[in-house]
Amino acid sequence: ANKKLNILSSISRHDIANTLTEIFLTLELAQDTIEDTASQELIRETLDGLRIIRHQIEFSRYYQDIGVHAPEWFELDTIITLVVREMALPDITITIETGKVMVYSDPLIQKVFFNLIDNTIRHGKQVTVISFTLMYEGSDLIIVYRDDGAGISSDEKEKIFEKGFGKHTGMGLFLIRDILAITGLSIRECGTPGTGARFEIRVPKGAWRAGVEMGGVEKEGSGLFSFKPDDQ
Repeated sequence: ANKKLNILSSISRHDIANTLTEIFLTLELAQDTIEDTASQELIRETLDGLRIIRHQIEFSRYYQDIGVHAPEWFELDTIITLVVREMALPDITITIETGKVMVYSDPLIQKVFFNLIDNTIRHGKQVTVISFTLMYEGSDLIIVYRDDGAGISSDEKEKIFEKGFGKHTGMGLFLIRDILAITGLSIRECGTPGTGARFEIRVPKGAWRAGVEMGGVEKEGSGLFSFKPDDQ
């Protein structure tokens, strides 16, 4: 039954995406030929709505894949580095200080880090620095993601993980929580509004292991990678 539903969803997404492409082309052609300002504004608003629909379709593809494949061990610095190199990050320096630590997770773990960075770019305002570090609380590993942007208000720290919340599609952080939950990982936002966002991903004992010798409790990880705007 799951196989049939997945096939149906894939076919439906493909057909809808093709239709959206045709509508995009038609509206963009109209935008080039119509000079009336009011009509131009209506076309622009329609295109914005179509882009949201396209993002929602893309979300359904990722959500369908959660839990489909068996969890695996992933090296944190490698996964994060791959995500950073694939994203366009103008004027932002990214520091990755996670050491040779491995995390047991759903294969969509890359999407977790992609969405965190994407959330910063969309809502952080004037962000110049993003960092990934580690902390330890008892037998748990804490992956700390920070930026120097606007931060998240106190009344929205839980709401941001709800489906549909936010100015964009409202799917990114909702998706993150579900991906992490597959292997017992959790996430929370605990930054100070006005000084930047801070997300902590808690990895319980048994779902993480050190690839090299690591010492110290509640200490930041040792630096490995730093990406500056000129590196992109």
